[in-house]
Amino acid sequence: MGLNNIALAHLVRHKGKSVLIILGLATAVAAFVAVMSLTFSLRTTLDGRLARYGASLIVIPQNPQLSLEYGGVTVATAGSAQMALLDPSAVTRVQNIKSKKSLAAVLPVVLRAVNISGADYLAIGTDVASSARVKPWWKVEGTLPAGGDQVLLGLKARNKLRADTGTSLRIGGKQFVVSGVLQETGGEEDNAVIMDRAALAEAAGANAAPNMIEVAVTDSGMVEQVGREIQEAVPGVDVRSVKKSLEFNARANSSLASIGLGATILIILIATLIVVLTMLTEVRERQKEIGVLRALGFRARDVMGLMFRESLLLSAVAAAVGIALGVLGALYGPKIIPSLDLNFAASIPVIVGGALLAIVLAAIATVYPALMAARLDPAIALRKL
Repeated sequence: MGLNNIALAHLVRHKGKSVLIILGLATAVAAFVAVMSLTFSLRTTLDGRLARYGASLIVIPQNPQLSLEYGGVTVATAGSAQMALLDPSAVTRVQNIKSKKSLAAVLPVVLRAVNISGADYLAIGTDVASSARVKPWWKVEGTLPAGGDQVLLGLKARNKLRADTGTSLRIGGKQFVVSGVLQETGGEEDNAVIMDRAALAEAAGANAAPNMIEVAVTDSGMVEQVGREIQEAVPGVDVRSVKKSLEFNARANSSLASIGLGATILIILIATLIVVLTMLTEVRERQKEIGVLRALGFRARDVMGLMFRESLLLSAVAAAVGIALGVLGALYGPKIIPSLDLNFAASIPVIVGGALLAIVLAAIATVYPALMAARLDPAIALRKL
């Protein structure tokens, strides 16, 4: 009878202890797979939202004469003689930075103060469709401007102007039609008139060079890197990060992930201890069996090989059980908290890591018991028969 058959037969005879070892290892694997999968899901979800939730960075001229704010960053006085403008080539240089694959959108923005019906309003000239794509909180009654003769009104601006969809407005020397009304965002857009950048410049009779550039970054970990590269590519500009609640949530969730990882390490240590103690008990209870094997000619390394074969078989079962439980936990665990909306991200490296973890833990936990079994004196063991 080979060592593999002996190992399998022993595990079948001692189902209770085998199940205990499997549960210990499976718990460690499940905790590892669940926590790491949730961490990857969190990162994937945040990156996806960061790609959609507007500008991560804003590029403006250095030291402009300031009085008007947009996007959380103070911008130059719209319509003043001192209004600072960016070089039009700055847009191209931003688009061609080394980390350009991390850019979700690069949006040049023109800001002007325009007079409509005797009152001044902030006009935002941009690529409205692209801006709406990276700002999913924009909810429009009507449609986005489809041409240069249409505008989108912020809710407060619409209430002041009493202008609904289809209303004609005169801005500068041109007539524009209100294509839609932007529902309240809580930002500067509520008081603004949003329109095509070139159309705004033409209506205001001013330069179409942008006052600022909004940059959306797809990877939350690349914001600072992209900011440094823009600073290098476009000297003489100020690159500012837009700090919104999403970034706060990212830090909070990152802290939770660290706590989860710490708890996982503790679970792994406890599971390893359980396996070690169970294996040591096995060695003491198997002194007779080991003595007979040694008397039959089995060498010390054969006894150690037998112990490691048993732990390998148990770790294989534990890996399968633990991975399944971990994936289910990562998939359905967040559903317990309705406000926690995560996009589950299955990761092959995490699953492979969970399988390797089971094998490594089983091997580590078997080393000391296997050495004890190999050093057992056959004569002393046979006296117990």
